[in-house]
Order: sequence, then C-alpha cells, then structure tokens
Amino acid sequence: MPARTKPRISLRKAPQQARSAQLVADILEAAIHVLTRDGARRFTTAR
Repeated sequence: MPARTKPRISLRKAPQQARSAQLVADILEAAIHVLTRDGARRFTTAR
C-alpha cells in the first residue's frame, strides 16, 4: 500500500494567518478520521 499523501483539496482562498492554516489542517484531519472510522455513509456535519 502506498504511503498516504496529503489530500489535494482546492480551497477558494488560502489562509494567510498561521492559526487559520492550522484550523483548516485540523478540520481536514478530523474529516479523514471520520471517513476512516465510519465511512462515507456517516460522513455528515450533523453530529
């Protein structure tokens, strides 16, 4: 299995501040965690 790479997701606008960039990274990491644990069927913002 190939090494996991960072997902290529297009953002409308790149974050300028470090904390904004970290927030985007944290949200994407959480999304990956939910998809891995629960699958696409349970992937929703209504939790």
